Amino acid sequence: MEFPDASAARRDAQIAIAEIARDHIPGKREAHMAVEIDDEHGAAIYRAKLEFSGYDGEEPEMDPDGTRPPQNGPCE
Repeated sequence: MEFPDASAARRDAQIAIAEIARDHIPGKREAHMAVEIDDEHGAAIYRAKLEFSGYDGEEPEMDPDGTRPPQNGPCE
């Protein structure tokens, strides 16, 4: 896909990650998504990453290593 300029590439990447999130987050407790736009030489023009965590009730406490314990199953 080609873009007229970096601004158009950035906008398209932002729209793409929002659409990916809309399609993949419902029913999940966690989701990790990323998009990258490269130029014709393979150099990154724009990168976006979206991480989602959803909790029933209170947010779980962190493990000692700074990560959250795994959450199993879909949100209710």
